[in-house]
Amino acid sequence: TKEIQQKILDYIPKYIESQPDKKFRKNPEAFFNNESWNDEIITNKINKNKLIEYYRNEINNIKTENGKSDYKGICKVVFKETKQFGQKLYFLQDIQKPLSFKEYEYIRSAFRQKEISLENVLEKITEKPDYYKNKESVFDIFKMFF
Repeated sequence: TKEIQQKILDYIPKYIESQPDKKFRKNPEAFFNNESWNDEIITNKINKNKLIEYYRNEINNIKTENGKSDYKGICKVVFKETKQFGQKLYFLQDIQKPLSFKEYEYIRSAFRQKEISLENVLEKITEKPDYYKNKESVFDIFKMFF
C-alpha cells in the first residue's frame, strides 16, 4: 500500500544513519520479510546540537586562552566525523559522553608524566576500534592508557 511505501521511505534514511556500516545492515529480503520498517531505530549518537552546546559551555568556562585553544584542538581531533588517522576512520564521535575540560587536563597531565603521545594513543585506539567501542565516554578510552 501507499502507507507502507511511505513508512519504508521514511525509515530507510534513518536506518542507514543509525547503521552506517553496511556489513551490519539487514539484507533486503530479511528487511521486507520481517517488516523491519516497523522496528524501533536505536542510535548511540550524541545529538550534534547538544554536543556543540556542551563544548561551547566548557570552552566558555576555561580561564586561559591557551587552555581554550588546546581543548578546542583535541575536541576537533576526537569528534570530527570525517577526520582520519592514517587510513583508519575515527569512531569516537559515537561515544555517549563527551570529553570535559577537566578530563582533558587530567589526560594531558597523565600523558606528559608517562611521556605518552596523543598520536600514539589514537593509533592504538584506531587499530582495534571494536574493543574500545564498548566504552561509554572518551575519558574511559583514554584512561586505559595511563
